[in-house]
Amino acid sequence: MVAIEAPMELVRTEFRAMGSQCEIVAAGANIDAVRHAMGMAAREVVRIEHKYSRYRNDNSSIIYRINAAAGSGIAVQCDAESTQLFNLAASFHALSAGLFDITAGVLRHVWNFSGSEIPSAADLAPLLPLIGWNKVEFNQDSVLLPLPGMELDLGGIGKEYAADCAAGVMLKHGISHGYVNLGGDICVFGPRINGEPWRFGVQNPRDADAVVANIELRGGALVTSGDYVKFIEKNGVRFSHILNPKTG
Repeated sequence: MVAIEAPMELVRTEFRAMGSQCEIVAAGANIDAVRHAMGMAAREVVRIEHKYSRYRNDNSSIIYRINAAAGSGIAVQCDAESTQLFNLAASFHALSAGLFDITAGVLRHVWNFSGSEIPSAADLAPLLPLIGWNKVEFNQDSVLLPLPGMELDLGGIGKEYAADCAAGVMLKHGISHGYVNLGGDICVFGPRINGEPWRFGVQNPRDADAVVANIELRGGALVTSGDYVKFIEKNGVRFSHILNPKTG
């Protein structure tokens, strides 16, 4: 006698989180189990958003608590998850020679990419002294921002971390075919049902109807960023949302 496996079906769910349209695509023999796992994964994304959002003005966000205490001399205690993220940010700061810096979010106070004005040197001058991970007092179980006005902003790694965690939830529930897509930040937790890779098209930054590359993944992650969604164009020069923390 030969056991006959139930056929796997492809399931897709969409939700809104982290300012982006998100989706989870997965396949499994038990559709109810797949949908349950997707629900748990989506809730994990929302949990991370609430915990690390710079936009929430309440104590549920550790980023809010740290930023609100800037300049007070009061250190904010960190749990193990937050410590892991801050260590990751510190390693990226070192690897990039300071170009990846989670204290650079203060620049959003003068850069408005829904407008048309470019900040002047005078606009940037008071913010630049507030930038610099090396100024943060981080001792593995607490964070202190020494200067009033300093801020932490996990926008460069928060969504990617959430995608990783959501993929982990799917795997924990036994779903090993699919991917998480959080507004273009993609984490693949297994190949297609037939073992073939998932194919993702990278949009041409100058032609919304064309792609510049197709990338195939059976696992791992894919993230792109460019100057074609958030930007200001003035006098023929395009200024994107990817800012240099050293110059603003």
